[in-house]
Amino acid sequence: MQPASTSNARDGAPPSGEGAVVVIGSASARRHQVLRDLGIPFEVAVADVPETLVEDDPVATAAANARRKFDALRARFPDRWLLTADTVVFIDGRVLGKPADFEDGVRMLLSYSGAVQLVVTAMVFAAPGGAPEPREAISSLRFREITEAEARDYLHRFGTTDRAGAYDLESFRFAVESIGGSASNIRGLPRDIVADWFRAHSDDLPPSPSTNTP
Repeated sequence: MQPASTSNARDGAPPSGEGAVVVIGSASARRHQVLRDLGIPFEVAVADVPETLVEDDPVATAAANARRKFDALRARFPDRWLLTADTVVFIDGRVLGKPADFEDGVRMLLSYSGAVQLVVTAMVFAAPGGAPEPREAISSLRFREITEAEARDYLHRFGTTDRAGAYDLESFRFAVESIGGSASNIRGLPRDIVADWFRAHSDDLPPSPSTNTP
């Protein structure tokens, strides 16, 4: 399948762009890129729902939030292919979402210094009218020592206070010593799990009008 360009269906109107197959309930450019890389046509319908935080359970937190987003989208688009996701960071026994502000972001980054962090992404997939199918992925990162000056400079330069954990993997690589598991999971969507789910349903998905491949 060839990816279509995205549009935003915040107003509740069903997405109708040429070649669009999957409605993804996320505005994340990094998640969109995973779908593009896999050749999966999609459109965007952001699900604005309150987030749950189970402070000591990252899987429960991410799964609950992904399901809330899914339920909101299913109510709007009952006959569409759907994908929702939520990513959280877990370190020192606490779940971290997005920082409240710049200073909170600095505190988050400093908490990673010399530590190992888990990144959990929960997803919910569904075919039109089908039952929700949850999936989860867990990756780990080991960080080198991080100074306060580095943390502040990083946030000033990259403005990542809108990201879970206050960083993007690509721009924060300088502080990462090693990665365990899926790197694309750390970006917000584990490529292998997404590819496997859509491969399993490929006979049911309508073809894209384009015959080109990415």
